[in-house]
Amino acid sequence: MKLFLMYCCACCLFVQKADANSPQSIYKATYKGKYSGLNVTTTRSLYYLGDHMFKIDTQAKALFSSINESTIFSLNNMQIKPLTYNYARKVFGKKKQQSLRFDWLNNTVSGTKNGKAYPNTLPLTQNVLDETTFQLQLQRDGANAHTKSVFHYSYIKPLKQKDYTFYTKGRVDFNFNGEKTTAVLMSTEPSTTTSTQKSDKTIHVWLLPAYNHIIGKIEFIDENDDNYALTLSDYTFNPSLTHLLAPKSPY
Repeated sequence: MKLFLMYCCACCLFVQKADANSPQSIYKATYKGKYSGLNVTTTRSLYYLGDHMFKIDTQAKALFSSINESTIFSLNNMQIKPLTYNYARKVFGKKKQQSLRFDWLNNTVSGTKNGKAYPNTLPLTQNVLDETTFQLQLQRDGANAHTKSVFHYSYIKPLKQKDYTFYTKGRVDFNFNGEKTTAVLMSTEPSTTTSTQKSDKTIHVWLLPAYNHIIGKIEFIDENDDNYALTLSDYTFNPSLTHLLAPKSPY
């Protein structure tokens, strides 16, 4: 009996240690929309990996197509620093894979496309993000929209840098699953790019303060006025972990 109890205690300790080292879910947000007439469902999950490390997983699915994105990043002194970014797309059986590696020691960004390295690297500067952490930082900055009306973002999209300026448009009514709430509306109108030309895409974002400033809706409008929008349909979060990414700005 004594040996059996010791064995049970050892098993419990092993399970506790394994749980402590496994990713902890911070939130999961599900979005629905249409693209080119097809229904699209997107799920974004944020995890805490421990030791100031986080991971974002994004999965988008439509008929005969899917996109998976994953970013691992650190958060120190309230500043997000992406470390790796992976992208995989499958459309009618045709696959495309891209990755980015952020080298903060040498201040460079390198990448691959379908397993082959890009011939060039990009310089890495302060506050540069990737495509998923860019949206996360926008979400965090929503808490400061009442004191600051303009926010600048730079992010790397394999393998080029894009710059956007978002403007706070104010607070508007928003309906989430049949309940009325308030959203902070932010938009790129007007917007800038690194080439100093007008952006080929306008982005509108509705942030929900009552739900940890999660993105309630995001809308993209291209230069031909074609639009694509995703609207939040489900949101679950861990209240004991949301403070780790409290919506504060490093600017």
